[in-house]
Amino acid sequence: MKKMTTVFLAVMMFAACGAVFAAEAQSNSKSMSENKRTIFAIGIFPSIPNSTNTYDVYGLKLGIPAVGGNEAWVCGQEASILYSSTMYIKGCQATLAGPAIASSMQGLQAATGPSIARNVWGIQASPLTICGGKGYGVQASAVSIANRFYGFQAGAANIVNNGLDGFQFGAFNFVDEDCVGLQAGAVNLTTGRCYGLQLGAINIATRGGWQLGGICINTRAMIPVLPLVNYAECEAPSTDKKEAGK
Repeated sequence: MKKMTTVFLAVMMFAACGAVFAAEAQSNSKSMSENKRTIFAIGIFPSIPNSTNTYDVYGLKLGIPAVGGNEAWVCGQEASILYSSTMYIKGCQATLAGPAIASSMQGLQAATGPSIARNVWGIQASPLTICGGKGYGVQASAVSIANRFYGFQAGAANIVNNGLDGFQFGAFNFVDEDCVGLQAGAVNLTTGRCYGLQLGAINIATRGGWQLGGICINTRAMIPVLPLVNYAECEAPSTDKKEAGK
C-alpha cells in the first residue's frame, strides 16, 4: 500500500509539472503542432500504440518499456525504462536503462545510455551526450559532442565541431573553428581563433590566442613552442573569407 501511494504521488507530481509546461506551451501555440492532445500516454514500443506517435502530451508520457513519437510533442515529462524518442520535448526526457532521443530538446534530457538531440536549450546529462545542431546550455557526460555550442561542457572528453562560445572542462577538450571562452583540461586543442584562454598540461592552438600550462604550442606565435605561457594575436576574421575564396 505504501509503495502504491508513493507511485501515485510521483505520477501526480509529474502531471503537475506537465500542466505548468502545458500552460507555457499553449501561450506559444504557433510553435506547437496541430495534433490531438492528451495529458497522459503510455507506450510499449515506439509508435505502439499509434496514439503515442500522433498525440501531443501535456503532462506525463511513459514508456513501459519504450516510447516514441516522430511527429509528437511532450510538454512535461517523458520517462521510459529502455528507450525514449518523442521528437519534440519541452520539460524533461529521461530513460532508466537506455537512450533518450529528441529533435528539439528544451529542458532536461537524462539517460543511462546516450542523450541525443538535434537542437538543445537546456541540459543534457548521460554517459554520452550528442547535440547535432546548435546547443545552448550544459552538456555533462563522459563524452560530450556538439556541432555548435553556446554554454558549458564538462566531461572526460569534450568535442565541438563548429565553434564554441563558453567553457570546456575535461581531460581532453577540442574545438574545431573559433573558441570564445575557456578550455581547461589535460589537453586542449583549438583549430580556429582562440578568443580567451587555454589552461592545461598541453595546449595547442593553430590560429592565435592565450595559453597557460605545461607545454604551450601556438603555431602563430613568435616562438611556437614554449613552457608555461604562450600568446599569438588571432587572425583577422577576413582571413577566413580570403581562404574560402581560394
